[in-house]
Amino acid sequence: MGDGFFKLFFGGAFLLIVLAGAIMYYQMEAESEDQRAVREYMLSRGKAPLPASWRDKVGEGI
Repeated sequence: MGDGFFKLFFGGAFLLIVLAGAIMYYQMEAESEDQRAVREYMLSRGKAPLPASWRDKVGEGI
């Protein structure tokens, strides 16, 4: 195996790690945005718009 194989292997591994990190970061940001919306709703005593994560649960007793 030549030097090119290792460059390709480690380059691909690095790219996969960066891509997985970006996906995890995006998911964490979406969760924290949702938590902020829920906190704002709770602090407003029901006067704020319903948080997005709760919209499909209306009527279930939340």
